[in-house]
Amino acid sequence: MRDRYANLREGLVGAWCPSIRGSGFTLPDLSGYGNHGTLTNMAADDWVSSQYGRALDFDGTDDFVSINKTPSARFFATDFSISFWYQARVNSGGYRLFWETQGYRAQTGGLAIYQNNAQVEVWKHTTGVGFTNMINVAGGVGLNVWKHLALIRQSGTLALYLDGSSQGTFSDNQDYDVDNLTNQFNFGGGRTAFYFLGLMDSLLTHNRALARSEIRILASRPGIGLVPQRRVVYDAPKTRRRNHALIGNMF
Repeated sequence: MRDRYANLREGLVGAWCPSIRGSGFTLPDLSGYGNHGTLTNMAADDWVSSQYGRALDFDGTDDFVSINKTPSARFFATDFSISFWYQARVNSGGYRLFWETQGYRAQTGGLAIYQNNAQVEVWKHTTGVGFTNMINVAGGVGLNVWKHLALIRQSGTLALYLDGSSQGTFSDNQDYDVDNLTNQFNFGGGRTAFYFLGLMDSLLTHNRALARSEIRILASRPGIGLVPQRRVVYDAPKTRRRNHALIGNMF
């Protein structure tokens, strides 16, 4: 038997999936690296049912999940991938879906994925330079529907995917692991402002660039590839050719 999605776990350095595992104030890392998440300002009833099993419910006021990175994992140094599922309850105002830096208006480098009104924005912060808006996806965000986002960097080029389709690219070689001295990142908000209102599930980080075919698989449903799915492979009986003169047929 073969694992159908074993390739999706290659280079996986962080995997947090409420629909598969987690309770209380801990969101376990299913990658094996031990980068467990801590639910901050959240409660037991923030583990809610969704069409895919369970999800985390963020209140838009002060909820977020903090991830302490294992330094050896090197999350966002060269090629990397960040992907997650989310369902927004509002499409006005601005809030962070992903935030890798020291709080608001950080003094060191960082990377952020925002929803700003009805569009997704990818920003970076560079020490001594400030914020740079790298990619915008105007009007691409639905309301009260599950959406899949993936940010991929390969060979110095960032690409943003929405529901498996490319939305734009930007040149970027910043080493966010080195620039971010806190060795931490958050989902659902920052530690100071711009908190997300809605649901999140299947938050993944890879230390390689995912292929387009892999992004499309991840965009098919939350949690795919995190639990081994076996496929039975067998050899079909060989077709035999009998004596045509005797039976006048072949099968």
